[in-house]
Amino acid sequence: MICMKFLSELNNLGKSVPEDIRVVSFYDSVYLDHYTPPITFLFFDAGELGAAAASMLVDSLNGGDECESVVLGFQMLIRRATM
Repeated sequence: MICMKFLSELNNLGKSVPEDIRVVSFYDSVYLDHYTPPITFLFFDAGELGAAAASMLVDSLNGGDECESVVLGFQMLIRRATM
C-alpha cells in the first residue's frame, strides 16, 4: 500500500514512472498488478522471514544475549517501471 500511495503522490506532482523516476516495491501486491506501467518488485519468502524472527525471539526469551545477523534471499521481478 505504501508503494501505491507513493505512486499517487508522484502523479499529483506531475511525475511520470519510469520517465521521471523509477520505482521498485519491496513486495508484490495484487494492487500493483493493475498499475501501468507494471512495478518491479522484490519477492522474499515471508515464511522464512517469520521462522528466522521467531527463532531469534525464542533464543532471546531463553536468555540469549547476542543478536545475530540473518541474510535471507530474494528475487527481483523486473517490470517496465524500472526500465
